[in-house]
Amino acid sequence: MYILAAMEKNSRGILYSIDAAADRSHLGCLVPVKLRERFKLRYGNSLALIPEIAGEAGAIDFFLHDSLHTYAHMTEEYELFYRHMAKSGGVICSHDILMSNAWGHSIKRYQLKNWGVVKNLGICRIGITSDGTD
Repeated sequence: MYILAAMEKNSRGILYSIDAAADRSHLGCLVPVKLRERFKLRYGNSLALIPEIAGEAGAIDFFLHDSLHTYAHMTEEYELFYRHMAKSGGVICSHDILMSNAWGHSIKRYQLKNWGVVKNLGICRIGITSDGTD
């Protein structure tokens, strides 16, 4: 709700959410009616939906991983979002980074320097600086 409220205040942005839940009756129920125009809920596998959403949204500024916490799934989600953020910059956050080595390996793979960890949450700013590095 805070992200949606900020988008509404700034008069820009769409929050996409992906969920694979079989019972969809509760999903999005906490989103206030006045903020629902900025909220798009998609159902299915995030790895299949991320490229579709990236094509629809254009620039992606922020990504929060909180889905399947396997090494392979986390790594592939990071890869997909990194590809879509690398030119324009953005922030990738990941919940439960201690459940696998995917976060640390991805940070090393892309040689990212602007990252941190708060308990079990990884946060990384991706952006190209004037010298062409992150």
